Amino acid sequence: MRSEIHLVNLDKVLTFSNGKTSPKRDDNYQFNVFGSNGIIGKTNKINCPANSIVIGRVGSYCGSVYFSNSECWVTDNAIKAVVKEENSAKYLYYKLISFNLNKLQIGTGQPLLNQSILKSIETKIHPLHEQKAIAHILGTLDDKIELNWKMNQTLEEMAQALFKSWFVDFDPVLDKALAAGNPIPEPLQQKAEKRLALGDKRKPLPKHIQELFPDSFTFTEELGWIPEGWEVKNLDTISIELRRGISPKYIEEGGTRVINQKCIRNHEINFDLTRRNDPNKKKIDGRTIEFGDILINSTGVGTLGRMAAVGPINEEIVVDSHVTLIRPDQNQIKIGYFISLMYSMERYIESIGEGSTGQTELSRSRLKELQILHPNNQLQKIYDSIFQKSFKKKYHNQILSKSLESIRDTLLPKLISGELRVPDAEKIVADHV
Repeated sequence: MRSEIHLVNLDKVLTFSNGKTSPKRDDNYQFNVFGSNGIIGKTNKINCPANSIVIGRVGSYCGSVYFSNSECWVTDNAIKAVVKEENSAKYLYYKLISFNLNKLQIGTGQPLLNQSILKSIETKIHPLHEQKAIAHILGTLDDKIELNWKMNQTLEEMAQALFKSWFVDFDPVLDKALAAGNPIPEPLQQKAEKRLALGDKRKPLPKHIQELFPDSFTFTEELGWIPEGWEVKNLDTISIELRRGISPKYIEEGGTRVINQKCIRNHEINFDLTRRNDPNKKKIDGRTIEFGDILINSTGVGTLGRMAAVGPINEEIVVDSHVTLIRPDQNQIKIGYFISLMYSMERYIESIGEGSTGQTELSRSRLKELQILHPNNQLQKIYDSIFQKSFKKKYHNQILSKSLESIRDTLLPKLISGELRVPDAEKIVADHV
């Protein structure tokens, strides 16, 4: 067993091989399918063992690096790297990340990374006990980041489930209508039967919340049957701003952050992908984003309709002209209800883009005409208080994860190169996890 850092080519510690054409994929299957951009689906076949590294081979994700804890299938757009004996797979995963492999790509058209390039990379390898220690340190940070991500997923799912129960399925209204013996409209009868079938499993709401729901329904031309006393309004009547962003004059440093379509994904805003506007060349007066704004990608197939809500911010930030900003009128609609409402309409908004393939646009006029359900203010207020607790916790987790990512990205090259020793890194991580 080696006891010192030594210099080797990567093919001495990893076995490389290309993936194969993807088999049939189905979300109900067991094994992950990896392409050049990470997990792209599930299958019932495997061609790669557990604890392996996957490297993007072609295209814009050429050189990207992923780790699979379990057996998986790797497609022909990626390369498998399987660890050889007396080495840590997770350590070598971080080692590969440190190389910025996308810089080694070849090809003038389609970027390509091949096995020969990978095999010939010369690098310093730590003894196994240090490999394991380094992998543990960096893995601890990644585990915490993943835990925060999963927590945020759970928080959003819980908020959306409550929104759906109250404002889409109308469960509390159905329960009260059934208890009062009031008629159930035909389109809602199947939902009512499901509520009845739950029997004692239906959890009653606290009395002060229950009283805010009506016990009957009324028909509207716009949305069909809705709870009695609730209203239907156009989006532009409950918003004080509905506009596109600026056409920035970019600078490399300083200036004002500009959010673009790449920043918006999975109901989150990645501020690392923002660019900077020169406010001396392009004014931003009255154009900055605020807490509770909804930002919607508004051009292009595949990106149009993606949205995210703005959390607490401490600097001036704007959006570019490919992003639509909607700001709720808080005198009419509560932020928490507004955000959940817009998220619930995301799929529909994706479908109302106009124009030819590649030139699809989301027009402000179509957005303004969106008809929305408007419950009473007291009910919105209660939902808002529930939503904002989880929304702010989610935002806190995002900030924490960004901090952990920064620590990891600082430690990684120093640990891998030997510049930073394991005990010193362990102290740094212990202070933040």
